[in-house]
Amino acid sequence: MSPTAVNKLGEKFGTAPVCVGPWQFAERVAQDRIVVERSTHYFDPSQARFTDFDPFWEFVAGPLHAGTFGPNVLDDTFGPRERFRGIPDGMKPNRPPSAGLQFYGRIHIDGRSRVLTASLHDLSGSKVFGVDLAPKR
Repeated sequence: MSPTAVNKLGEKFGTAPVCVGPWQFAERVAQDRIVVERSTHYFDPSQARFTDFDPFWEFVAGPLHAGTFGPNVLDDTFGPRERFRGIPDGMKPNRPPSAGLQFYGRIHIDGRSRVLTASLHDLSGSKVFGVDLAPKR
């Protein structure tokens, strides 16, 4: 939750949860449950069944200590496109980190151009995928 929202709500900040990304809050019952639903502002509008959102990128990597699984079938609600897959087709699931198929992400924003560079790296630190994203002006 942002500091602005916390300051605005004071001690009641827990009554207005905020989600960022593919999910949004649908219901909260204190000390019992939080229900989330798909956000309507996610993925590539030109390929989506639902089109009222801005395009975005999602980078999925890690955690480094986890077993390697996937990928799952992409849900076409928001028109996703797979740009990189670091595991071979037909791979036996739950590969250990010693198999070398875990990745971590790095983000750099150039202070002058404001270009965001996102990259995925293998356990040795070698870059296996990268993309430069220009700022929306």
